[in-house]
Amino acid sequence: MRIKTLAVSSAAGGRHRGGRDAARCYYHHWLKQKPYFSCGIDRFGSHRHYKLRRLFRQLHHATQQCVQDKQPFLVVEGDHSSAIGTWSGVMDGLGPEKTLGLIWIDAHMDANTFHSSPTGNVHGMPVAALLGSNDARLQNLYPGQCHLDPKNLILIGLRSYEPGEKSLLDSLGIEYYTSDALKTKGALDATLKQAVSRLKKRCDQIGMSIDMDAMDPRDAPAVATPVAQGIRGKDLVSAIRNALKNITLCGLEVSEYVPEIDSDQRTVRLMSQLIKAVYPSSENRFLGSCNSGIKSIS
Repeated sequence: MRIKTLAVSSAAGGRHRGGRDAARCYYHHWLKQKPYFSCGIDRFGSHRHYKLRRLFRQLHHATQQCVQDKQPFLVVEGDHSSAIGTWSGVMDGLGPEKTLGLIWIDAHMDANTFHSSPTGNVHGMPVAALLGSNDARLQNLYPGQCHLDPKNLILIGLRSYEPGEKSLLDSLGIEYYTSDALKTKGALDATLKQAVSRLKKRCDQIGMSIDMDAMDPRDAPAVATPVAQGIRGKDLVSAIRNALKNITLCGLEVSEYVPEIDSDQRTVRLMSQLIKAVYPSSENRFLGSCNSGIKSIS
């Protein structure tokens, strides 16, 4: 199977600029090829939201095309705000008559809005945007027509969030699991298997979004917002491999890796293992080196 590789060279939605090099580091130094499609923001000191809106639109078009071509994809991005472009594109590619199920693996709920966020950083808002938040400023950044049905979203690994985020998810009846709920032996494996099974029954396609800060900092220290007591890396690799034995995702997204602080390459090695757990290299071929898709915003 062919997997299209997409790179987002931007960390404009977060607070750590080093994430901008995440996609280049993975594709050039680990996968050893250029991505099929690349977009980015060169400088984001001013007009940040305008540039993010354009970036999300570019990524939206790329993933929409992947879905319409029935071609699974891999997105490596600098910060998790880009999920707004990734999954809105998938949903518009599927069309209103089909449904997306999304597994969101993260230390954070990412369900803030501009009204509730203590920082104003958009990387803490993609879940709210995808669910169709009524925050006008946030929806102004949203490039798609379709939004995610709350019953088709499952969050795993949570341990850092604001009260407003929890209230939003609880009010919508969204299924989520904190890291404390995953500590007993076999809990993570069972939770992920059940999540895939439930979404498979009611959704036409399933995607997965992994924020590297979902992992314990002992295994993935090079992330923008590390949070202690996370999922152990080897446990997540094993759980993903077991849960996806009989299913192919429409797409995988990996975010929030910061190469410049990954001195021993511990984090990028784990990132590579997670990607291979979803798309085993012996069975899939990654598509890259299509320069016509490269776009950048200064």
